[in-house]
Amino acid sequence: MYKTKRKVFIAAVILLLPLMVFFGCKNDPGGGVNPGNGNETGNKTGSETGNGSETGDGAYTIVINRSGNESGDTVTVSPAAGGEGDKVTLTFNVANKANYNLLEFGGVNSPVSPVNSAVSGTRTYTINTADASNGVITITAVFIHTIIDTARIPAGTFIMGSPRSEMNSYDDETQHSVTLSGFSMGKYEVTQGQWIAVMGAGEDRSSNASGKGSKYPAYYVNWYDAIVFCNKLSIKEKLDPVYSINGITDPAVWITNTFDERIPTGPNAVWNSVVMDRNKNGYRLPTEAEWEYACRGSYINKATETYTLPFGIVDGRIMVNGRANFDVSYPYYEIIGEEEDEDDMSGIYLNKSTEVGSYAANNYGLYDMHGNVWEWCWDWYDKNYYSNSPANDPTGPVTGSNRVERGGGWATQGHKLRSAYRGAYDPYKRDSRIGFRLVRSN
Repeated sequence: MYKTKRKVFIAAVILLLPLMVFFGCKNDPGGGVNPGNGNETGNKTGSETGNGSETGDGAYTIVINRSGNESGDTVTVSPAAGGEGDKVTLTFNVANKANYNLLEFGGVNSPVSPVNSAVSGTRTYTINTADASNGVITITAVFIHTIIDTARIPAGTFIMGSPRSEMNSYDDETQHSVTLSGFSMGKYEVTQGQWIAVMGAGEDRSSNASGKGSKYPAYYVNWYDAIVFCNKLSIKEKLDPVYSINGITDPAVWITNTFDERIPTGPNAVWNSVVMDRNKNGYRLPTEAEWEYACRGSYINKATETYTLPFGIVDGRIMVNGRANFDVSYPYYEIIGEEEDEDDMSGIYLNKSTEVGSYAANNYGLYDMHGNVWEWCWDWYDKNYYSNSPANDPTGPVTGSNRVERGGGWATQGHKLRSAYRGAYDPYKRDSRIGFRLVRSN
């Protein structure tokens, strides 16, 4: 039953704004979704508008205006009429695309919470006549296509660190239970194509010697570079930036306020004071715990299993030629003295990075968590942190000298590719073996 006698038809203005379509190639070297090179603009179909004519009794026909939509996208609104307090459903489907964010939906005074990384689905709006103008309620929906292809990592508990029995384990890998909220993680390391698309061609630091191309991982990226990229991409995609320095989230201001007006390449106390707000929906670096949880993948009794395996791919027990890009002349076997297969030892050491996704993913759909390039994490490194780490969503020590890096790289021996291995490096240094991967809070 309507609460008002007069029916108000709903005018729905659907704005599909795929601002950045960066996934262009159909073939992915790793067999998964291609990360894209950041250069494709997408095909536009123009706008489509209803006639908006009156029906004769004070009611209005529904008006759908699509701005910048792509061919095959569909959006429907049902019902087409209603009164105060009635429900209206928006059903959307993005054809052959991934990682769309429904950033806005609802009326002027009655916004509905966003949907992240949604290809299709529904949202419900409760009619509020305060949103009406001249008897018409305009429902607005804004979609943006992201350049980062992500996998959803479910919330859960796991045993972080390595068992003492694990070969080549270190004393900073003490096992402890950690519970994490769910998050989304990039399936791939950030690529050179994506780096240039966000930071500009003048920031291309790649070389043929270390691997060059739009699908190769970005490297020569220090920790400060990585957080700048995170906030710049968040702003570009109309998300809320996660990082702030002195309350400021715009990296352009950070750089302007720096002594030599550039991203620091030496120790910098101001930049080290950066604050992370995990409640924001923008991009960020994974915490060390999130990285290890995602690297290990899904397995039976993950919440309680203490005899964890060294690796999160294939059988989890060995690291040999063909499983990752690393220094294959130093393979890893779980058991000391285990018989080595000569074929495993015959791999050619590539001595540079490879295109992301060139090796098999783990069962979360994440590529190159072992090898290719080291990946920056948010946390400061502290050898003894595990002994007093919070049990829920730990974010690392408050201060430190080095930031954590994980996963190993193309010049790394096999034992340092283990899921539990903890690397650390100066946050201001750049290296051809270090890149990064992004996450977003759910």
